[in-house]
Amino acid sequence: MTVGLTRSGDEIATLFVPGPSQMKGPSCPDPMGVAHGFSPCLVTPAPDLRYLVAGTGGYGFVTTAEDMVSRVKAGKAFMTLPPDEEPVAPALLRAGLTRVAALATNGKLLVFDLAEMREMPRGRGVIVMGLDPKEKLLAVGLATPDRVVLRGTNRVGREIDVALEGEALAKHVLHRARKGSRIVQKIRATGFGGP
Repeated sequence: MTVGLTRSGDEIATLFVPGPSQMKGPSCPDPMGVAHGFSPCLVTPAPDLRYLVAGTGGYGFVTTAEDMVSRVKAGKAFMTLPPDEEPVAPALLRAGLTRVAALATNGKLLVFDLAEMREMPRGRGVIVMGLDPKEKLLAVGLATPDRVVLRGTNRVGREIDVALEGEALAKHVLHRARKGSRIVQKIRATGFGGP
């Protein structure tokens, strides 16, 4: 089953495409490739996989790949986002990854227990991270309880991964819907690396 995600007004719609001959966009190399507006990208998920999905306004929820799939070409409503928001790359839930990491455009990081997120088939969800005016949610990821890997660039523009552990991580661990703390490591974080 192939899923294409498109935007229609305030909702992100999911489209079912029966076969490769009817695809209207390029295939994604992996499930994480459905970010950045969702529209031209097509993914092939297993129905029982679960994802953390969110929008740049700071709201999100946990859902299954099956909930993103429609059996009809017209699609169905999936995510509700205001016109000035976009979806961020979803995070695949895997064993051992029990914390949510949320990164804002102002360089703040929030880490909290995955159990604080709500699972639902569609809608806007709950507040993942509190945001200041003009600030947006940049990325969400999943992490182990004792380590978060940030991905970004250093001062010379080279892509690097930086692992936060111990005291460096502890100051970012709060509850869902908080604003988080500014990252002090010398990295311009753009997302998350592997666990």
